Amino acid sequence: MKLSRYRSKPVRILFFLLIVLVVLQAVSVLTGLSFTSDTARNLLSQQIQMLTHRDVHIDGEVRVTVSLFPQMIIERIHIKNHEEFGDEDFITLSEARVELSLLSLLTRKLHFADFVANHATIGLIMREDGKNNWSFWHLLERSERHGEVGGQGVKETKGKRTIVVIDRLVLTDITVTYTDLAGSRVINKHFSRLSIDVKHTPEPQAEIAGLMQAYPYEFTLKSDPLEKLSLNEPWSVRASGTIAGRDASMDAIIQLDDQGMEVNIDFSVEDINLGLLLEHTGIIENETVVAKKLKISIESTGADIREVIRNADIDLQLQHGYTRWQALPEEGVRELAFNSISVLTSWNKPVRLHLDGRLFKEVIELDFKTNKLSEFFDDKNILDI
Repeated sequence: MKLSRYRSKPVRILFFLLIVLVVLQAVSVLTGLSFTSDTARNLLSQQIQMLTHRDVHIDGEVRVTVSLFPQMIIERIHIKNHEEFGDEDFITLSEARVELSLLSLLTRKLHFADFVANHATIGLIMREDGKNNWSFWHLLERSERHGEVGGQGVKETKGKRTIVVIDRLVLTDITVTYTDLAGSRVINKHFSRLSIDVKHTPEPQAEIAGLMQAYPYEFTLKSDPLEKLSLNEPWSVRASGTIAGRDASMDAIIQLDDQGMEVNIDFSVEDINLGLLLEHTGIIENETVVAKKLKISIESTGADIREVIRNADIDLQLQHGYTRWQALPEEGVRELAFNSISVLTSWNKPVRLHLDGRLFKEVIELDFKTNKLSEFFDDKNILDI
């Protein structure tokens, strides 16, 4: 079959362009064409600043590699805090590798197919008045936004600017420092890897891995479209994974409105040795507490994160397990088998515990009421039961 003269011309043009692209790719691979660029540094700084609404400084090299999939290697990226939170960096990245889409650059889009950064430090600050430095509400606003994440449309307000798109963000070797200025507390947490993938899907995904009290964990999270948050609709997050090799899952629903937020979280772990975990935290030592299932449910509302924490109603349940202990060396090991242990508490309410099980082969049912949860974190060291 022969193509007509009018149909064959476009085919020949496309074939010619394909050959040119293949040759260009081969040449770039063979020659390793790369160069440092102050122009790329300035452009990247502007776009990250536009995306984060924070001052950005890059004080290392920016090296550009030319190919069908251009790459940039950026050293030492500093994303600053707003002035009201001090001079320290909000986020510092030692090195980042960015894979760009060549076609998107031709349409004035800065399209990051991959943004991979190593050795990230993140400083979270909560002030005495409840304000925090990690808000990114501008990314959820429906109008006049300055940036794009995961293909979500963005409207520019001034001039013709390059639009930022990120398909996949990967951070490794992450250190997070949380500073509560009201409570004078500093918490440090390390994560091995965090990956967020929102490319062309109504169900954004993320992966997180690290250590919790020396035990490895990894989770895969899936959520509703982020746009639901800006529409004041319930936003659902689902997670599944493992903690120390044990199956774990989480379901959360978050809803935002002008008054604040409403949060509902359900978390469960199968076949858990709670005694080892509590020993690593320093709460108890040499105790065995094993359960077929641990379930935690949290419900709360608040105007900010601090209020959400303080208003949280917590329901913890251990199902079908046992605890063993030895009070004195001359005594044998004792065992309490339980069908269920439930703990109900909140920050400003007494901790209530219910136990249903067997002790010395006798059926028992116990109810305790003790200190408020907040009193376990003060300096009084007094336990009321």
